[in-house]
Amino acid sequence: VEHYHLEENLLQLALASASGRPLVLFTQSAGPFARAANRRALAKLLPRVTLALLRDERSRANMVEAGLPPWNSEVVADAAFALATPDATTGRRDRASRPDFQVAVSVRSWMFPGHPSPDLAREAYAQSIVAAVTRLVRTHGASVTFLSACQGVPQYGYDDAAFARFVARRL
Repeated sequence: VEHYHLEENLLQLALASASGRPLVLFTQSAGPFARAANRRALAKLLPRVTLALLRDERSRANMVEAGLPPWNSEVVADAAFALATPDATTGRRDRASRPDFQVAVSVRSWMFPGHPSPDLAREAYAQSIVAAVTRLVRTHGASVTFLSACQGVPQYGYDDAAFARFVARRL
């Protein structure tokens, strides 16, 4: 998505494509692509994609509009769900009543670009996570761990662990 800088990702796709190996994109959210430079690069790269696994129909439509052949894409569950075993995704009520009920919470550091009041939106987002975690602990006796998906790479510019600490201070 263009909220992030795509230049490095586009370069990685170009290098992977140049290898002559099948190019598969694994459970992505994508687009929309408004920047002309991104649209030009994608128009060259996406026809070379063997398969794009996308998280939703909107992402699929964005990719097809940008140049992905429609027959080279599928909408599938995010990897976190696609790789889960069937018993891990059923019987939630039974698990919630067990004393060892464990929940992992992954939050994103999101600045709400384009929102009329980004700071208020960020605070409301944090408070909604606080409310969910509080309910999990108080109602279900859950043990909650915050996980960070994006941290430790200085070039990335986002540290989800910092936002997790921001939320945790409100608990």
